[in-house]
Amino acid sequence: MGKLNITPISVDMPFIEDLLCTYLKYINVDYEKMLFLSWGFTILPEVSNRKNEVGYRISMDRINCIDMMEKYCGVIIREHIVTSKEEKLKRVLAEIDNGRGIIAECESMYLPYHRTYNKPEESHLHPILITGYSDTEVYLVDPGWLGDISYSWSLNSFIEAVRVLKTIEIDKKAQTFDLTEALNEIIIRVNTPKNGYNNMFDAISHLADLMENTFDITQEIKAKKYDHESLKYALFLFNMSRVDGSRSTMGIVFDYFYHKFEYLECASIADMFRQCVKKWAYVRYGMFKAIITNDQDSFKRYAGLLREISLYEKSILDAIIRLKMKIENSNKIVLMNLKKHYNENYFGEAGKLKSDSYIITETVPDDRIIDVGCKFKFPKIDGVDNVIRCLGQKIDVEENCYSTISIMGFAEYAGYVGEITVNYQDGTQSDILVGFNDFMENKPRFDEKVALKCDIYKYQKLRRGTIFYDTFVLDKNKVLKSFCLPEWDKLFIVAITLEK
Repeated sequence: MGKLNITPISVDMPFIEDLLCTYLKYINVDYEKMLFLSWGFTILPEVSNRKNEVGYRISMDRINCIDMMEKYCGVIIREHIVTSKEEKLKRVLAEIDNGRGIIAECESMYLPYHRTYNKPEESHLHPILITGYSDTEVYLVDPGWLGDISYSWSLNSFIEAVRVLKTIEIDKKAQTFDLTEALNEIIIRVNTPKNGYNNMFDAISHLADLMENTFDITQEIKAKKYDHESLKYALFLFNMSRVDGSRSTMGIVFDYFYHKFEYLECASIADMFRQCVKKWAYVRYGMFKAIITNDQDSFKRYAGLLREISLYEKSILDAIIRLKMKIENSNKIVLMNLKKHYNENYFGEAGKLKSDSYIITETVPDDRIIDVGCKFKFPKIDGVDNVIRCLGQKIDVEENCYSTISIMGFAEYAGYVGEITVNYQDGTQSDILVGFNDFMENKPRFDEKVALKCDIYKYQKLRRGTIFYDTFVLDKNKVLKSFCLPEWDKLFIVAITLEK
């Protein structure tokens, strides 16, 4: 005897997805990774000797969720065809006793809460998740029918009804989940030609054409009367409900992306999918009313709304493409060209620079990229200005979203700590506190890092000195416009690198 602490959840997808997501949550695996390719729609081609009403041809073009779960969650399903009552009971008890749930596909006519209960002519295999048992009952969840309720069912009825048992096993390491790759798969999925359509959006528009030109209520909805009860499970309306259900699931997916990867665009796309749910549901309920009242003309008017939905969903795709492009640039660095901002020559050959304080050129790079833990473009040091003496200058940047700014520099006279003001395109500002030790010192003082060691000339003596660097976090969700350096003429900037 025992019962697992499994809380049912629903993701607005067909019943098996609800069960799998419920179980993945129970074992602390991100179930959203299984669902990210839920966005789909197509119209199946007409086939001879087959029902070709529109209701039969509407398809979500579903991806196999069990394959997705194995690939991205590292969880696999093993199917067991069972016949004897003893074998059924033994398999279920063993899984529960080992702390695992088990999926059972049962004849729906035995389920007391199912619409086909005691209706053998309408019975079909229906999946449930068994979470426990006692001497006389099994405990189950079925979010698609029961919501968040845990249900108890006669053990004898269960044994009579079950036809297939599916064990759930954590058997392999999941594939690394990369947001850019996930977005790319989503883009490819909805943009790939299928069934004669250039993409998913063309298929939605074609549904509008069918509604206007070939849809016949009396053919599509073979009900005794046009009322809510007889139309509740009409195939056309049932499949239309699957459309807004899949968009609701995509809202869940992009909420997950937002919390996991922290891109604000993910939250906005999640909201767009939720708006899409409302648009599809509005059309579906309008068609529902038109069918009930047998109003063919009113029904066809909803075709125009479907074309608007097609355009709206295309705008969601555009937002996903923009996000993917942003992320693809997120690991790219910009080695800033500071030539026009350099205002002092601080590098020179030993004994040849007239200044009483300078860095010996022979001990530093010349006009090349160096990697000191962060990449910098070291300036040209052949007798030209090559550092910025900080006088409060405003430095414009190539406007983009950046995650970090790295600064190489040094200070004179016991070091310096001051503010660099960061200016974003939206008008907001933030300050970063930069601190560099005196270049005559051999170690950092303000948590900065050593970029390189060099020889310096100071107080008419040759000494060993240090150039430092530090990296600061920027708001990656905002477009950087410029930044302002401190007003402190004993602080010097050699190079700056931005990371997108």
